Amino acid sequence: MRTVTVVLVVAAAADLATPAGADRRCGGPHGQPCTLNPCSTLHGMCQPEPPFPFGDGLRLTVQSREHARPPPPSDRPLNTLQELFAAIETCWKPPPLEESRPGTQITIRFSLTRSGEILGEPLYTYSSPALPHDVKAAYQRAVAATLDRCTPFHLSDALGGAIAGRPISTRFIDDRGTRRTENSP
Repeated sequence: MRTVTVVLVVAAAADLATPAGADRRCGGPHGQPCTLNPCSTLHGMCQPEPPFPFGDGLRLTVQSREHARPPPPSDRPLNTLQELFAAIETCWKPPPLEESRPGTQITIRFSLTRSGEILGEPLYTYSSPALPHDVKAAYQRAVAATLDRCTPFHLSDALGGAIAGRPISTRFIDDRGTRRTENSP
């Protein structure tokens, strides 16, 4: 029985490593089939990447708006990534105009526990270049206040289990008074 299991696992791994269409004809001098192999001897042993729905992490872009967003219903748990991202967007309040700078971007990376709390210390990974220190500090305070307002998120068991410990990179763009280029309403 053990031999059969190993053979099935190896066959399944081979299916993952072989892209669809690898049996098409490449032409070549004898019309050999294409063999697509993402591995090379430079990278050592080749192992197929298992399919996973989230990739390296979750990414969200939040743009500032002139008008406040309505809060999501808080009586039921968040059940999808879309609902989680909408909750984060709802909590975002950019710094007051006198402390801000149009077009500023700031990115933070954090993870959540199954219960929706911040796991560890959030990390600021990017801010627009050449920001004055006081402007950068105002945006960092606004992002910290956003996380304080939102957390802990009320996550469903399924969503909490799926995203627990996964990095969530959130880019905040202060585009108040500028032309919107992404996610325009």
